[in-house]
Amino acid sequence: MPTVCFIATNQGAAWGASEYLWAGAAHAIASRTDVAVAASVKGWSAEVPAVQRLGASGAAILRRPVEEDEDAFDRCEVPSDAARRVARLRPDLVVISHGDNREGLPWMEFCAGQNIPYVTVAHRASEWDWPDFRLVPRLRAAYLSACASHFVSHHNWRLTERMICARLPRAAVVRNPFNVSYAHSLPWPLANDGVLRMACVARLDLESKAHDVLFGVLATPKWRRRALAVEIVGMEGPHAGLLRELSRFLRLDRVTFRDSVEQISSVWEQCHALILPSRKEGLPVAIVEAMLAGRPCLVTDIGGSAELVEHARSGWVAESPTEPAIDRALDLAWESRTEWAAMGACAARAIRSLVPADPAGTYADLLLGLL
Repeated sequence: MPTVCFIATNQGAAWGASEYLWAGAAHAIASRTDVAVAASVKGWSAEVPAVQRLGASGAAILRRPVEEDEDAFDRCEVPSDAARRVARLRPDLVVISHGDNREGLPWMEFCAGQNIPYVTVAHRASEWDWPDFRLVPRLRAAYLSACASHFVSHHNWRLTERMICARLPRAAVVRNPFNVSYAHSLPWPLANDGVLRMACVARLDLESKAHDVLFGVLATPKWRRRALAVEIVGMEGPHAGLLRELSRFLRLDRVTFRDSVEQISSVWEQCHALILPSRKEGLPVAIVEAMLAGRPCLVTDIGGSAELVEHARSGWVAESPTEPAIDRALDLAWESRTEWAAMGACAARAIRSLVPADPAGTYADLLLGLL
């Protein structure tokens, strides 16, 4: 029986946007084929419901002790015990999931050294985060030794090639799972009080998501006068407390916080558009979900965001994550506010031509084709 081993290298949090694709693909393979599945996860991830569900489907969950995993990561090595367990499996394919485009480098090198075929899937690359030059030869060799290199956006693919100074002929773009209906968009929300509502759905991380830029724009006299409200949707992230304090400091009366939601569709039942002023991205699932729900999106030209949003048709693209650029894009949105519903319908049609109904199942089929 062939074996596929998934290795989740994410170091930032127990679960995040980069985890859903590998976990969904692993579950699809384990539950519908005769291929054996294993998953090597950092210890804190083993208690996550998606991983527990994967284990219940028959997959072997290989838990890496947190302290050992972090010590090895700091040395750019693989944890020795975890490496031995993967080597004993002799998997026919290893799928290495990176939070960014180099988090899984030690595992890539390990698989290459063991002559184990491997695939990488990277969820972010940023012009703000270039590798140390001494690391470039290792990254280049690791990527070129992979059976395939998968990215969530064309931007991330091309930027990674520039970072390692090499073309990746076996690369491809893949899509992440989402949590709204694919079959139907949502009805357009009423604005009985005359206020337009935008939602910023993002991890509370200023370094990546740039809420501070949005807050700076909303604090200007022009936007204080306009009937626009913004809901900050998100609970996790290093700057949750700071963002609330900043909102109070700037007296942003029309900015509210929603810590968490059971179904993201409940946000789009009430809000008219997404606003995402990101500094760093792969391809935000928040954009996919908003467009599927039939909502236009205001995004920055960062990562793959502009690959989904067509300026002035399905949303608005700010040229950079700066206050002047966000202000200009928001002005255009405000001037076209009577067209938002039609733009949302355009967004709904566009995204269904770019994203499959079952991204995890589609990715599972792609991986099975590599066995």
